[in-house]
Amino acid sequence: MNKIINNIVNIQYLKFYIINIIILMIKNTILLLSNIRYTNYIVTKYFLNNQILFDDNQFIKQLFISYCINSNQMMAEYLCGNNSILDNCLFDSTYYSDTLITMCKNSSYQIIKWYYEKFSRLIDLSNMSYIFESTKNQNTDVFKYVLFVSKNFYSQNQYEKIFIHCVKNFNIQYIKLIYQEFPNINFMILNGISLHNSLDIYTPTNMFMWLKEIGNEHNYEVKVELDNTLVVNKKINIYQIDKDLIEKFNKLGTNMISEECIICLNKQTNIITNCGHKFCQDCIKSWCNKIISCPTCRNSDTNIKFYLIKT
Repeated sequence: MNKIINNIVNIQYLKFYIINIIILMIKNTILLLSNIRYTNYIVTKYFLNNQILFDDNQFIKQLFISYCINSNQMMAEYLCGNNSILDNCLFDSTYYSDTLITMCKNSSYQIIKWYYEKFSRLIDLSNMSYIFESTKNQNTDVFKYVLFVSKNFYSQNQYEKIFIHCVKNFNIQYIKLIYQEFPNINFMILNGISLHNSLDIYTPTNMFMWLKEIGNEHNYEVKVELDNTLVVNKKINIYQIDKDLIEKFNKLGTNMISEECIICLNKQTNIITNCGHKFCQDCIKSWCNKIISCPTCRNSDTNIKFYLIKT
């Protein structure tokens, strides 16, 4: 009798085991087919009313994420529209944010827009991962949209970090989009950054040309060193000394002779200010990257002018 009971138990266990394997195979098949639009037919016709499948919240989460990442908006909307499925799953607040971060890298603009509009109240946009991940997406509309919806959540400093990130990776299209939104961006943030090597010689060249052109409009000089380091300097206008200035310096007792620079104590001076103080050109350029003024008397802005000392 005990032997019969044991056999029955073993058969029941084997049946349970086989059923679970079949269910797991069905779930994996559905997930694998989640990038195909017409899997909605399979799901609705055969599996939607199967409580064994759709009582599993973890599976529903995986399925919904898979639909979103694979831009299968038809099925993502279907799960959202069926109250007996997705709405009964208890998702924590990080679920919606983490899903959107993954979507920004891989998914289409249309489904990202739909997803954000539906779950925006549950998404924390202060996380910069959204926009950094969207720079990896080949669709510029995705980056443009994320840039637009996050505009009120990021500070100027955060957008400058994104700008640097795009420059380092030669994302010329995204650099231009950021500049369109923030035309007063401080180009000095690019000074000294090291650029990645690129197999494509055209993209870096186009980016350098654009940075140089835009930098010039904002009075910056942009160039690249041989070690792929960006060098950015504020432009300063250097004038030739005229007769009126010579007469002014004579009255003040200021000589026009080149001497040791008081900043670096190394080079000879070749620049004199209209207030009569002398410096070498490298030091005055470095100083003016921070503030355009005279390093000695702090005469600044519209009042300061620099003149070339003839040697």
